[in-house]
Amino acid sequence: MAKKRKSCSLDLNEARIPAARRIRRSQVIEFNFKKQCLFCAEECKPFNDRHPDRWDRVIQCERKGVKGAPAFKPIILQYCEDRNDAWSMEVSLRCHGVHDLAAAEAQYHVCCYDEFRKIPVKIDQTLPIDDRAMKILVNEIYDNRSLCTWTSIELHEKYVSYGGQLTRKQMFTKLITHMGDEVVVLSIDGCASIVGFQEFVGKIFKIANVDTVDEDKEDALVRKITTEACRIPFSKNYDLSEFTYAKTKQATSETLLRFISKLISHGEVTNASLSLSQSIQSCITDKQNQTTLGLGVKLHHKFGSRDLIDTLHEHGNIVSYEEVIRFRKSAAKYVSDNAATLHQMMGFTQKVGLVFGWYDNFDLLVSTPNGRRETHAMATEFQMHPAGIIESSSAQSGISTLTIPRLTYKLAKSVGCNMAIPLLHYTGPKKVVPPAASIRRNTGISYTEVCARQTSLKASQNKDAQWLNSLSQGQDAMEWNGFNNQLARSQGILKPASLYMFGPLIDAPPSHPDTIITTLVYMQQSLIDMGMTSIHLSIDMQLYAVTKQVCWHHPEQFHNVFVHPGGMHIIQSFIGCIAKLMKGSALEVMWLLLTGD
Repeated sequence: MAKKRKSCSLDLNEARIPAARRIRRSQVIEFNFKKQCLFCAEECKPFNDRHPDRWDRVIQCERKGVKGAPAFKPIILQYCEDRNDAWSMEVSLRCHGVHDLAAAEAQYHVCCYDEFRKIPVKIDQTLPIDDRAMKILVNEIYDNRSLCTWTSIELHEKYVSYGGQLTRKQMFTKLITHMGDEVVVLSIDGCASIVGFQEFVGKIFKIANVDTVDEDKEDALVRKITTEACRIPFSKNYDLSEFTYAKTKQATSETLLRFISKLISHGEVTNASLSLSQSIQSCITDKQNQTTLGLGVKLHHKFGSRDLIDTLHEHGNIVSYEEVIRFRKSAAKYVSDNAATLHQMMGFTQKVGLVFGWYDNFDLLVSTPNGRRETHAMATEFQMHPAGIIESSSAQSGISTLTIPRLTYKLAKSVGCNMAIPLLHYTGPKKVVPPAASIRRNTGISYTEVCARQTSLKASQNKDAQWLNSLSQGQDAMEWNGFNNQLARSQGILKPASLYMFGPLIDAPPSHPDTIITTLVYMQQSLIDMGMTSIHLSIDMQLYAVTKQVCWHHPEQFHNVFVHPGGMHIIQSFIGCIAKLMKGSALEVMWLLLTGD
């Protein structure tokens, strides 16, 4: 743009298309008109009878045709002027290198000539002034070009006072792009940018053109990211409460996360941008974080491959294999040393709500040195409803406060890898005679729990009645889950969601009595540690039969253990009883006569 003052009557919406950069003749490689194409500079090969499909049609530059037809060279130069790009600059230099293309025996490919005649659509790379407020602001700046400088805040305030709607960043970018090299922008970290014309700012500051800057934007960005990453506190212990999305985001450099998010997800913080930011931050600080440690532990648990972890560690994605093993050993030692209080640290306690347990068979894929193998294992789980039924004054949602101390390198070497639950052995008979029913005052569900369950049952029956009435009243009927949520929100009695925690897997046949007694002892002790006096366990019918045999053989040891088959198995048993009672009563024949099926 010329440095002369622009007229106020200038059409500011007119597109300003920058001219192509000029090319000197010294920059053009020596060109042979007799062998090379005038447009693509490739060799013009003669026609080949064996491969006619590989030949590009070639035409010699000769003046033939209608008398008075214009010469070919002016036509090409006009196309060069219309295109105004790098390709046209090269062709123009070739044409100006000779007086007459026909005399120089120039030639060209027909396809290249057709492509060259297609004038590309010019896209305005600048942001034109398209609103009245910006036009007034530009005119005011030019009126006072030799009087003062402005800050970006001052310019935006003037722009808003004239009715502008853009943000300060959008307005400033658009303004500087439009004014081009006429203005100088002074940027200082933590301060608003200063704008002024070169002739005025040059009187105040000494401005010198240099090939390299003292510190470019990349260096400043690197310094800022490094400073933020090093200031993030680091703990050598493993605090499991830090392994959440919100805490992981807080433990990441804000500038780095914003930069990576703009690169890969248009500024939105995603799992990919957060993981990449944490991996880069770990390489900067040489310290582990949630992503590098968590991903390493997950890969080791799923694949058990040291080569995989070492490869990803060499590329800076996760922690080393030794650190993964140290975490596993630290967790195993901490769990074994704090078995009695571990569940309370995980937020499972009777003070929050009733805790139940269940166990079932589980098909497990185990990683072995020579591949994978499938085994039938016993899976355990604890379920808690944080409703505050027993101790309503202290009822809170379960909160994990588990912090695992990180073992030293020497101590981690001495800790063994086998921290599994020891398998107990059942020594009783295969079939046990059920003991006689005895009445005890200290067995069964407590009175407090009975009252709480009765209250809960009445509330559930009332909700069921309301829901069934809503189904027959109109078109606004909804399913049970939506109706229950809507009713709870309207009454303001929303309760925390139920919490679940998985116990260890016991790698043994689930229906074997040894596995059953091992699971019973573990579940009983765990629920007692959580504060439960009555141990309620839900299991399927296959394990229920073996569990009752074990409990009958050890009535004193499992006096407070109450096992319940699942709802499906209870209904299945009732249907089986009905079928057995009605066997031979011609019920099946009557059913076929009634239904016809």
